[in-house]
Amino acid sequence: MPAPDGRSPALAERILGQTCYQCHPGKRTQCLRGAMFPGGVVCQDCHGDMDQVGNDFSIRVATDNPGDFVIDGSLRVPWASEPGCQSCHTGDAVEPNHPAGAAVAGDGIRLLQAYLSDVVSVDGVDGPVRVARMHKAPHSRFAENTGRNADDDDVGVLYRLSKGHGGVMCEGCHNSTHAIWPNQNPFANDNIAAAQLQGHHGTLIECSTCHTAFDIDDFKDNLDARGMMKGPHGMHPVASAMWNEKHKEVFEDDNTPRGACQACHGSDGMGTVLSATADTRVLECKEDEGSLCGSGDDRITVPKGTPIGCGQCHENEIGGRD
Repeated sequence: MPAPDGRSPALAERILGQTCYQCHPGKRTQCLRGAMFPGGVVCQDCHGDMDQVGNDFSIRVATDNPGDFVIDGSLRVPWASEPGCQSCHTGDAVEPNHPAGAAVAGDGIRLLQAYLSDVVSVDGVDGPVRVARMHKAPHSRFAENTGRNADDDDVGVLYRLSKGHGGVMCEGCHNSTHAIWPNQNPFANDNIAAAQLQGHHGTLIECSTCHTAFDIDDFKDNLDARGMMKGPHGMHPVASAMWNEKHKEVFEDDNTPRGACQACHGSDGMGTVLSATADTRVLECKEDEGSLCGSGDDRITVPKGTPIGCGQCHENEIGGRD
Protein backbone atom coordinates (compact mmCIF):
# COMPACT_ATOMS: atom_id res chain seq x y z
CA MET A 1 0.00 0.00 0.00
CA PRO A 2 1.50 3.38 -0.98
CA ALA A 3 1.90 6.09 1.65
CA PRO A 4 -1.21 8.19 2.44
CA ASP A 5 -0.05 11.04 0.21
CA GLY A 6 0.74 8.72 -2.70
CA ARG A 7 -2.56 6.98 -3.38
CA SER A 8 -6.07 7.70 -4.56
CA PRO A 9 -9.21 6.25 -2.93
CA ALA A 10 -9.68 4.01 -5.96
CA LEU A 11 -6.13 2.65 -5.69
CA ALA A 12 -6.54 2.03 -1.97
CA GLU A 13 -9.79 0.12 -2.58
CA ARG A 14 -8.14 -2.05 -5.23
CA ILE A 15 -5.17 -2.92 -3.02
CA LEU A 16 -7.44 -3.67 -0.05
CA GLY A 17 -9.32 -6.13 -2.25
CA GLN A 18 -6.05 -7.87 -3.13
CA THR A 19 -4.70 -7.98 0.43
CA CYS A 20 -6.72 -7.60 3.64
CA TYR A 21 -10.06 -8.41 2.06
CA GLN A 22 -8.81 -11.78 0.85
CA CYS A 23 -9.41 -13.03 4.41
CA HIS A 24 -11.18 -10.30 6.37
CA PRO A 25 -14.74 -8.96 5.82
CA GLY A 26 -14.33 -6.56 2.96
CA LYS A 27 -15.97 -4.21 0.54
CA ARG A 28 -19.55 -5.49 0.84
CA THR A 29 -19.44 -6.28 4.56
CA GLN A 30 -17.71 -2.95 5.24
CA CYS A 31 -15.80 -4.03 8.32
CA LEU A 32 -13.75 -0.82 8.01
CA ARG A 33 -16.48 1.81 7.87
CA GLY A 34 -15.83 4.30 10.66
CA ALA A 35 -14.71 7.93 10.60
CA MET A 36 -11.12 7.09 9.67
CA PHE A 37 -11.95 5.45 6.34
CA PRO A 38 -13.47 8.53 4.63
CA GLY A 39 -10.51 10.43 6.09
CA GLY A 40 -8.18 8.29 3.97
CA VAL A 41 -6.96 5.91 6.70
CA VAL A 42 -7.01 2.25 5.64
CA CYS A 43 -6.06 -1.06 7.27
CA GLN A 44 -2.37 -0.84 6.37
CA ASP A 45 -2.03 2.60 7.96
CA CYS A 46 -2.71 1.07 11.37
CA HIS A 47 -1.49 -2.52 11.06
CA GLY A 48 1.25 -2.40 8.42
CA ASP A 49 1.36 -4.08 5.03
CA MET A 50 1.30 -7.81 4.30
CA ASP A 51 5.05 -8.26 4.84
CA GLN A 52 4.91 -6.56 8.21
CA VAL A 53 1.75 -8.30 9.39
CA GLY A 54 3.02 -11.68 8.18
CA ASN A 55 6.32 -11.54 10.07
CA ASP A 56 5.03 -13.88 12.76
CA PHE A 57 6.92 -14.14 16.06
CA SER A 58 6.52 -17.95 16.10
CA ILE A 59 9.34 -18.30 13.61
CA ARG A 60 11.74 -17.91 16.55
CA VAL A 61 9.83 -19.98 19.11
CA ALA A 62 11.20 -23.41 20.02
CA THR A 63 8.69 -26.23 19.64
CA ASP A 64 9.55 -27.56 23.10
CA ASN A 65 8.78 -24.21 24.78
CA PRO A 66 6.14 -22.37 22.72
CA GLY A 67 5.51 -19.80 25.44
CA ASP A 68 9.09 -18.53 25.41
CA PHE A 69 9.11 -15.41 23.25
CA VAL A 70 9.83 -11.71 23.64
CA ILE A 71 7.69 -8.85 22.33
CA ASP A 72 10.55 -6.69 21.11
CA GLY A 73 9.01 -5.17 17.98
CA SER A 74 11.14 -7.13 15.53
CA LEU A 75 8.39 -9.62 14.70
CA ARG A 76 4.65 -9.22 15.03
CA VAL A 77 2.82 -10.89 17.93
CA PRO A 78 -0.93 -11.17 17.18
CA TRP A 79 -3.15 -9.32 19.68
CA ALA A 80 -0.04 -7.80 21.28
CA SER A 81 1.62 -5.86 18.44
CA GLU A 82 -1.40 -3.65 17.88
CA PRO A 83 -1.69 0.09 17.23
CA GLY A 84 -3.13 2.29 19.96
CA CYS A 85 -5.20 5.44 19.72
CA GLN A 86 -2.06 7.31 20.78
CA SER A 87 -0.14 5.84 17.83
CA CYS A 88 -1.79 8.52 15.64
CA HIS A 89 -3.36 10.80 18.25
CA THR A 90 0.04 11.44 19.79
CA GLY A 91 -0.69 14.82 21.37
CA ASP A 92 -2.54 18.10 21.11
CA ALA A 93 -2.13 21.55 19.59
CA VAL A 94 0.51 22.59 22.14
CA GLU A 95 2.47 19.33 22.30
CA PRO A 96 1.74 17.26 19.18
CA ASN A 97 4.61 14.86 20.04
CA HIS A 98 5.23 13.84 16.44
CA PRO A 99 7.97 11.21 16.00
CA ALA A 100 10.64 12.06 13.45
CA GLY A 101 9.61 10.95 9.99
CA ALA A 102 5.93 10.49 10.84
CA ALA A 103 3.18 11.14 8.27
CA VAL A 104 1.37 14.20 9.67
CA ALA A 105 -2.18 15.13 8.67
CA GLY A 106 -3.00 18.52 7.22
CA ASP A 107 -4.30 19.76 10.56
CA GLY A 108 -0.76 19.50 11.98
CA ILE A 109 -1.90 17.46 14.99
CA ARG A 110 -2.93 13.95 13.98
CA LEU A 111 -0.83 11.36 12.18
CA LEU A 112 -1.89 9.44 9.08
CA GLN A 113 0.05 6.26 9.88
CA ALA A 114 0.49 4.55 13.23
CA TYR A 115 4.05 3.40 12.62
CA LEU A 116 7.35 3.89 10.85
CA SER A 117 8.62 1.20 8.49
CA ASP A 118 12.02 -0.28 9.25
CA VAL A 119 14.25 -3.13 8.09
CA VAL A 120 15.99 -5.30 10.69
CA SER A 121 17.97 -8.51 10.95
CA VAL A 122 16.35 -11.26 13.02
CA ASP A 123 18.10 -14.35 14.36
CA GLY A 124 16.82 -17.43 12.58
CA VAL A 125 15.42 -15.51 9.64
CA ASP A 126 17.15 -15.41 6.27
CA GLY A 127 17.51 -11.94 4.83
CA PRO A 128 16.25 -8.57 6.07
CA VAL A 129 12.86 -8.34 7.77
CA ARG A 130 10.47 -5.43 7.19
CA VAL A 131 8.78 -4.35 10.40
CA ALA A 132 6.29 -1.69 11.46
CA ARG A 133 7.45 0.16 14.56
CA MET A 134 4.34 1.53 16.25
CA HIS A 135 4.47 5.07 17.55
CA LYS A 136 4.41 5.26 21.34
CA ALA A 137 2.91 8.26 23.12
CA PRO A 138 1.83 6.90 26.53
CA HIS A 139 1.31 10.38 27.98
CA SER A 140 -1.02 11.56 25.23
CA ARG A 141 -4.41 12.76 26.46
CA PHE A 142 -5.84 10.26 23.96
CA ALA A 143 -3.83 7.26 25.14
CA GLU A 144 -5.43 3.93 25.96
CA ASN A 145 -5.09 2.38 29.40
CA THR A 146 -2.04 0.45 30.54
CA GLY A 147 -1.83 -2.70 32.61
CA ARG A 148 0.73 -5.08 34.08
CA ASN A 149 1.77 -8.37 32.54
CA ALA A 150 3.05 -11.48 34.32
CA ASP A 151 6.53 -9.93 34.48
CA ASP A 152 5.10 -6.77 36.09
CA ASP A 153 5.91 -4.70 32.99
CA ASP A 154 3.68 -1.88 31.75
CA VAL A 155 1.76 -3.02 28.68
CA GLY A 156 -0.87 -1.33 26.58
CA VAL A 157 -4.52 -2.27 26.88
CA LEU A 158 -6.55 -2.58 23.69
CA TYR A 159 -8.96 0.23 22.84
CA ARG A 160 -11.95 -2.10 23.14
CA LEU A 161 -10.98 -2.86 26.75
CA SER A 162 -9.96 0.67 27.79
CA LYS A 163 -11.94 3.02 30.01
CA GLY A 164 -11.91 6.70 30.92
CA HIS A 165 -13.94 9.47 32.53
CA GLY A 166 -14.97 7.58 35.64
CA GLY A 167 -14.91 4.10 34.19
CA VAL A 168 -16.85 4.68 30.96
CA MET A 169 -15.73 2.33 28.20
CA CYS A 170 -14.02 4.22 25.36
CA GLU A 171 -16.32 2.41 22.94
CA GLY A 172 -19.28 3.87 24.81
CA CYS A 173 -18.58 7.33 23.38
CA HIS A 174 -16.60 6.48 20.24
CA ASN A 175 -18.15 3.14 19.10
CA SER A 176 -16.26 -0.02 18.16
CA THR A 177 -12.73 -0.09 16.77
CA HIS A 178 -13.43 -0.32 13.04
CA ALA A 179 -16.70 1.63 13.16
CA ILE A 180 -15.65 4.79 15.01
CA TRP A 181 -18.45 7.36 14.86
CA PRO A 182 -19.60 8.84 12.57
CA ASN A 183 -20.24 6.57 9.61
CA GLN A 184 -20.04 8.67 6.43
CA ASN A 185 -23.42 7.28 5.32
CA PRO A 186 -25.95 9.50 7.15
CA PHE A 187 -28.51 6.67 7.05
CA ALA A 188 -26.19 3.97 8.42
CA ASN A 189 -27.34 1.93 11.39
CA ASP A 190 -24.06 2.81 13.12
CA ASN A 191 -25.20 6.41 13.48
CA ILE A 192 -28.57 5.72 15.06
CA ALA A 193 -27.40 5.38 18.66
CA ALA A 194 -25.48 8.68 18.68
CA ALA A 195 -28.32 10.51 16.94
CA GLN A 196 -30.87 9.24 19.44
CA LEU A 197 -28.69 10.00 22.46
CA GLN A 198 -27.39 13.46 21.59
CA GLY A 199 -29.33 14.62 18.55
CA HIS A 200 -26.61 14.32 15.91
CA HIS A 201 -24.11 11.86 14.49
CA GLY A 202 -20.54 11.45 15.72
CA THR A 203 -18.70 10.90 18.98
CA LEU A 204 -20.88 11.33 22.06
CA ILE A 205 -19.55 14.80 22.82
CA GLU A 206 -22.64 16.48 24.27
CA CYS A 207 -22.13 16.34 28.04
CA SER A 208 -25.90 16.63 28.55
CA THR A 209 -26.21 13.09 27.17
CA CYS A 210 -25.23 11.80 30.61
CA HIS A 211 -24.99 14.88 32.88
CA THR A 212 -27.89 17.09 33.94
CA ALA A 213 -26.02 20.13 35.29
CA PHE A 214 -22.58 21.68 35.68
CA ASP A 215 -21.01 24.07 38.13
CA ILE A 216 -18.09 26.27 37.18
CA ASP A 217 -16.35 25.25 40.41
CA ASP A 218 -16.24 21.68 39.12
CA PHE A 219 -13.65 22.90 36.63
CA LYS A 220 -12.08 25.95 38.27
CA ASP A 221 -9.37 24.99 40.79
CA ASN A 222 -10.13 21.36 40.03
CA LEU A 223 -7.51 20.22 37.52
CA ASP A 224 -5.87 16.82 37.49
CA ALA A 225 -2.20 16.14 38.20
CA ARG A 226 -1.30 17.05 34.60
CA GLY A 227 -3.12 20.39 34.70
CA MET A 228 -6.01 19.17 32.58
CA MET A 229 -9.70 19.67 33.21
CA LYS A 230 -11.80 16.77 34.44
CA GLY A 231 -13.79 16.14 31.27
CA PRO A 232 -12.87 13.34 28.83
CA HIS A 233 -9.39 13.94 27.41
CA GLY A 234 -9.09 17.06 29.58
CA MET A 235 -12.11 18.81 28.05
CA HIS A 236 -14.49 21.40 29.45
CA PRO A 237 -18.29 21.02 29.16
CA VAL A 238 -19.35 21.00 25.51
CA ALA A 239 -22.42 22.96 24.31
CA SER A 240 -23.01 24.16 27.87
CA ALA A 241 -24.73 27.50 28.48
CA MET A 242 -22.92 27.67 31.82
CA TRP A 243 -19.54 27.34 30.10
CA ASN A 244 -20.51 29.85 27.43
CA GLU A 245 -21.27 32.35 30.19
CA LYS A 246 -18.52 31.67 32.73
CA HIS A 247 -15.51 30.14 30.96
CA LYS A 248 -13.59 33.38 31.42
CA GLU A 249 -13.48 32.68 35.16
CA VAL A 250 -11.47 29.54 34.50
CA PHE A 251 -9.20 31.25 31.95
CA GLU A 252 -8.36 34.07 34.36
CA ASP A 253 -7.87 31.82 37.38
CA ASP A 254 -4.24 31.80 38.51
CA ASN A 255 -4.32 28.03 38.92
CA THR A 256 -5.31 27.37 35.32
CA PRO A 257 -2.25 26.75 33.12
CA ARG A 258 -2.46 28.45 29.73
CA GLY A 259 -2.02 25.09 28.06
CA ALA A 260 -5.38 23.96 29.40
CA CYS A 261 -7.08 26.16 26.78
CA GLN A 262 -4.41 26.19 24.09
CA ALA A 263 -4.24 22.39 23.88
CA CYS A 264 -7.42 22.37 21.80
CA HIS A 265 -7.99 26.01 20.84
CA GLY A 266 -4.43 26.48 19.57
CA SER A 267 -1.36 28.32 20.75
CA ASP A 268 -2.64 31.37 18.88
CA GLY A 269 -6.18 31.02 20.23
CA MET A 270 -7.60 30.77 16.71
CA GLY A 271 -9.02 27.26 17.02
CA THR A 272 -7.95 23.86 15.70
CA VAL A 273 -9.53 20.61 14.57
CA LEU A 274 -9.71 19.67 18.25
CA SER A 275 -12.04 22.60 18.97
CA ALA A 276 -14.24 22.21 15.89
CA THR A 277 -17.98 22.22 16.55
CA ALA A 278 -19.57 18.77 16.34
CA ASP A 279 -22.92 20.30 15.43
CA THR A 280 -24.39 23.71 14.67
CA ARG A 281 -24.11 25.86 17.82
CA VAL A 282 -25.96 28.94 19.04
CA LEU A 283 -23.76 30.99 21.37
CA GLU A 284 -24.52 34.01 23.52
CA CYS A 285 -22.53 37.17 22.87
CA LYS A 286 -21.53 39.07 25.99
CA GLU A 287 -19.33 41.60 24.19
CA ASP A 288 -19.60 43.43 20.88
CA GLU A 289 -16.21 42.17 19.77
CA GLY A 290 -14.80 39.36 17.69
CA SER A 291 -15.33 38.21 14.14
CA LEU A 292 -18.87 36.98 14.88
CA CYS A 293 -20.10 38.81 17.97
CA GLY A 294 -18.75 42.06 16.55
CA SER A 295 -21.92 42.17 14.45
CA GLY A 296 -23.79 43.41 17.53
CA ASP A 297 -26.15 40.42 17.69
CA ASP A 298 -27.03 38.98 21.09
CA ARG A 299 -26.61 35.45 19.77
CA ILE A 300 -24.64 33.94 16.93
CA THR A 301 -25.04 30.71 14.98
CA VAL A 302 -21.82 28.77 14.41
CA PRO A 303 -21.92 26.11 11.65
CA LYS A 304 -20.88 22.52 12.29
CA GLY A 305 -17.15 21.96 11.80
CA THR A 306 -16.09 25.50 12.74
CA PRO A 307 -12.84 25.60 14.78
CA ILE A 308 -13.78 27.59 17.88
CA GLY A 309 -11.21 30.17 18.94
CA CYS A 310 -11.11 33.17 21.23
CA GLY A 311 -11.45 35.77 18.51
CA GLN A 312 -14.97 34.89 17.39
CA CYS A 313 -16.83 36.17 20.45
CA HIS A 314 -14.42 38.57 22.15
CA GLU A 315 -10.84 39.77 22.18
CA ASN A 316 -8.32 36.97 21.62
CA GLU A 317 -6.44 37.06 24.91
CA ILE A 318 -4.36 34.03 23.99
CA GLY A 319 -3.13 35.16 20.60
CA GLY A 320 -3.39 38.88 21.19
CA ARG A 321 -5.48 39.49 18.11
CA ASP A 322 -9.19 39.65 17.33
